Amino acid sequence: MSALPALLGARIRRIDAPRAGLLCVGVFGRELRGTLVYSFGERHAGVGWLETRPHGDAASSFVLKLRKELEGARIEALRSEDAATLVLELRRSDQASELRCDFRTATIRVQRGESVVCELALPPGHAAARASVAWPESLDQLIEHGPALLSDAAADA
Repeated sequence: MSALPALLGARIRRIDAPRAGLLCVGVFGRELRGTLVYSFGERHAGVGWLETRPHGDAASSFVLKLRKELEGARIEALRSEDAATLVLELRRSDQASELRCDFRTATIRVQRGESVVCELALPPGHAAARASVAWPESLDQLIEHGPALLSDAAADA
């Protein structure tokens, strides 16, 4: 798996959930500025990239907690833990965190070591129908996936 070098070292700027089943993580770095889009749609789950952040629902208490814990952190690594779990390894000051998205169970979790800081299990219907979701291998693939994930999330709503 490619580490998508353009994302490494980039900062988390803003976190939003414009609609159910969609998590948007605003990122800015030397080489790029935009939004990582995590879609937990039944038909098309995965991660994509958009140049502008989608607008929608007001921030829930979970999104406010994500913002508090993760905004300003730098991306240190991206990995697939298993066939359906994608992890962003983050660091803010001396504190390491992980944003873990399990597409099979439609769960978003922030962890520090073995400790769960916050977790959200999305309602039934947001778990991925397919057994695996992979990080795109390049920024071009990430960009290609973004608009499709956004339109699929709108169709599922």
